[in-house]
Amino acid sequence: MIGKSETQESKQIEKSKMVSMPVESMELLKDNVQKEAEEIIHCVIPIKILELNVQYMKLMENRKKVQTKCNQLNVLVVGDEIKEDLSMENTDSKVSGSKKQKRGQEQIKTTSKKKRNFSEMSKDDIAVEWKAKAQVLFDEIKKELQQMTEIVEPELRQSHFIYKLASAAIEDGNNFGVAVQEEVKKLVGDASANAYNFLREMPKYHTQRSDIETKLCKYPNLRDYYKVLIDLDNKQALLLLHTLKDLRNNFFIILDTLHKNFQKIVQPKGHKPATMSLY
Repeated sequence: MIGKSETQESKQIEKSKMVSMPVESMELLKDNVQKEAEEIIHCVIPIKILELNVQYMKLMENRKKVQTKCNQLNVLVVGDEIKEDLSMENTDSKVSGSKKQKRGQEQIKTTSKKKRNFSEMSKDDIAVEWKAKAQVLFDEIKKELQQMTEIVEPELRQSHFIYKLASAAIEDGNNFGVAVQEEVKKLVGDASANAYNFLREMPKYHTQRSDIETKLCKYPNLRDYYKVLIDLDNKQALLLLHTLKDLRNNFFIILDTLHKNFQKIVQPKGHKPATMSLY
């Protein structure tokens, strides 16, 4: 009998050890995830905010160059139209009879030649100068947005995951910490949604630009297409700048919210259990 009782006790001890091992492993995993989340909050996000701020300042300088080039081309388009109109009026008032007809024919030839030269010059500028500068802007902002969606957002969601593990049991009263957790989750979701939306809209810009360039090749003397192309690039550069600024500000708001409410997020209901009160 004694031998049987000893074997039963040893089996129970082994069984309790087997049960406790997964529990200890889960607690260890939870501690590791929590350390990673704290590192993301205190190291990764602040560094990312500083990088975004530097990138934002650099994009502002590049956008000024693009805007300057767009303004120069816009003045070139309008100025060339005014010069051609004035030259045609002066020619018509001075020339009469057969001389007027001959001069008019020569003027038409020179004007068409001017237009061809103008269109070729503008195409070169569009293809080489300010299109290249605009493309630099697009590549830089696209890289930042991809880092946001592929690297930073999963890290933020991982930090939110550990905070969900820290949520208290569902009970009445003292739910402010849980509300803070939900607000942080909403901020992370909004920041990632803005980045996804902009990346989704990027192909539309290239489609619009290619359509206008096709029409420019088909109708090189219609200057309105040049104006549309200039305005399109100028608008896109401004949109890029505001997108990066919003991305930086979203990170800043998330970091500020996490720092100010860190204790409430980690311990949503504190150390004491919640109590229900009617008054």
